[in-house]
Formats: sequence, structure tokens, C-alpha cells
Amino acid sequence: INAEYGGMTSSIVIFGDMLSQPVRAVYWFCLLNDIKVEIKVVSIAKLEQRTEEYMKINPLKKLPVIIDNGQVIIESHAILRYLKHRYNTPDHWYPLNLNERTKIDQYLDWHHLGFRAAATGYFQAKYLFPKFGKLSSEDRINALRKETEIALKALNDLFISSTPYIYSDNVSIADLSCYCELKQLEILRVDLSPYTKILEWRKRMESLPHYEKVHVIFNKLLASDNQKSKL
Repeated sequence: INAEYGGMTSSIVIFGDMLSQPVRAVYWFCLLNDIKVEIKVVSIAKLEQRTEEYMKINPLKKLPVIIDNGQVIIESHAILRYLKHRYNTPDHWYPLNLNERTKIDQYLDWHHLGFRAAATGYFQAKYLFPKFGKLSSEDRINALRKETEIALKALNDLFISSTPYIYSDNVSIADLSCYCELKQLEILRVDLSPYTKILEWRKRMESLPHYEKVHVIFNKLLASDNQKSKL
């Protein structure tokens, strides 16, 4: 565990790996709201999240974790909600209005089993696990692909069907979480052409400040993988 991403001195420390979708979402929120952070890299490739050192911070062995003035906070959506209130960021990130906030919560509650479980499962089975010699059956990969397509259709036809962002005219923590998950699918070359609302929304998300900085590590991996596929 090291502080490769460390920069500005702050009471906020993020433990994470920029190849992790939830870590990127939390980091992006901090940059967008001028929250100074120190990032301590916990390498997923080296399984550092399973070390005794890290398990003292988060026994669940998950990323990210933040420490703020000695308080340890786990789970990316809880972290995002906490940071919104802790730093009194603009209301659109997680509205005070009950109806508006409930809409954002609907997506956040759906996200883990509705989108992330399918998309991450597909990513792991088709791309990640084979790199460690663990092969999934074609039936398993196809099932995860179909689940991912069902999730993409729900995102396209429900959550962003009539608004520029998820259930809202303004970007929220739900959009950051969702986009970082969607980004991971690029390495699988998932065809998004049937999902016109997603394509429009993706352009809006990628025009937000700090997009490149947050995704520089993943984009390097993506470029390297694309180059290898051409050989």
C-alpha cells in the first residue's frame, strides 16, 4: 500500500485503486468539488485489499475506504453521501428535496445488483479472470452478457429516458457511480449503439471537468489492450 496518487495535505485519505469503478467515482466527486485528498494506492492486481494491513482498515476487503479525521467510512455510495454533506457541496449532487433525493436513491439502490453485478461479472468472466488462468464457460459468459444488456436497457429506457442525467436535469452522485461502471465495459467492446440515451448521456459525462484525470490509468489499460488486439 503506497501513496502514489498523494498530493495535497488533507484530513481526507482515500484508499483505492484507479482500476476500481467505485474508487474512480469517489475521486471524481472530490475533484469536482475541490475536496483535497490524499490517495493511498491499494493494488487490486497485487491483492493488497486482502492483506492484514488493509483488513485492519476494512475487514470486508473492499475498495474504496476513506478516513476523515480518524473516522473510517466504507462503501462508495455511503462515502459519496457523506462527502456531499460533510463539505456542503451543491445541492444537485444529492438533493435535500425529498422527492428528488428519493429518485437518486432509487438508482443508487438498484445499481449494485441491477447494473454492477451484471457488468462487473461480465468484465471479470470475459476479461479479468482469464488473465489469472480462471476460465468461465461460454454459457456463463453469455448469461452475464445478457444480464448486462438487460441492465443497459433499464438505464436507457428508465433512468435517463426523459432527463439529461439520472432522474434529474443535473448531474448527481448517481451519475458518477453509473458512468464509472459503464466505462469498464469499454474494454469488452460492448456495443452501445442500441442505447441512444446512454450515448447522449455518456457524452455529457465525459465533458465534465477532471474526466481525463480520473480515467487516465484505465484509459492506458484500454489503449494497451486495444493495441494487443490488433497484433
